[in-house]
Formats: sequence, structure tokens, C-alpha cells
Amino acid sequence: MLVGACLLSGCAPTSKAYPNEFQRLWNEYEELSPKRAIAIAGDPYRLWLAGMSGGHATQAEANQAALDSCMKQRAKNRQQIPCRLYAEEDRLL
Repeated sequence: MLVGACLLSGCAPTSKAYPNEFQRLWNEYEELSPKRAIAIAGDPYRLWLAGMSGGHATQAEANQAALDSCMKQRAKNRQQIPCRLYAEEDRLL
């Protein structure tokens, strides 16, 4: 099981492509073992933080681990925006 967290900020991009910071996070996420999830708080185009996790026995465990990781980052950085699941496996939610 792997759990990771990330805090990033940036300006809103001029196109619909994700900012480089979020794209790097997504690339890391895609390398995680199956039964993976990513949770974010905020807007990937502006200010956000995230938690991700992979390699779990069930998808529910991966989802909860990603939410827990995001919530730890949220508390650490005193952010008010709630964490929400952004993707499980390769499916955006």
C-alpha cells in the first residue's frame, strides 16, 4: 500500500489543460498499483491539495486512504475546502 499527499498552488491556466503541477501528480498517480484513488480539495486549475493511495485489497480501502491523506494535508495547511474523491482507478468521478 502506498499513500501520498501533495500541496500545490498556481494561477488559472489560459487553456483547459491541467497545470503542470497537477499533470505531474496525475502521472505519479497512474504509476500506483491497482486499487488506487486520488482525492483533492480545491480546484486543479487554481489552489488545491491532494492525497492519493494505491495497492489496496479493495477499492473502498483505496478511496478511504486517499481521502484520509487529503484530509491530513487539509488540516496541516488549514484549508477549509473539503476533500472529495477525484478518481478511482482510471475513472474520473
